Amino acid sequence: QNPDYHGFSAEPDADVLNMRVVFFAGVSLAIVLGSVFLHYLPDYGLQQWARREAELRLLERERQGLPPIDSNYYDPARLALPPPE
Repeated sequence: QNPDYHGFSAEPDADVLNMRVVFFAGVSLAIVLGSVFLHYLPDYGLQQWARREAELRLLERERQGLPPIDSNYYDPARLALPPPE
């Protein structure tokens, strides 16, 4: 009987070799497939899209000669405000 039996083979040398191969392949696949899965996850919360969009808007405002951020988000002339009481 093999006291260090891992369940792969009755022969002790083949059992250890098969155990090491299966362990190495399993860990390697978990690391490779896990990293590929994490890399190709969708853009959660659209964070990357929002950053790209903000950079494009900043470049567009720079080209037009405008400040990066305007104090009025909306054009005050186009807002329909209620009459003052």
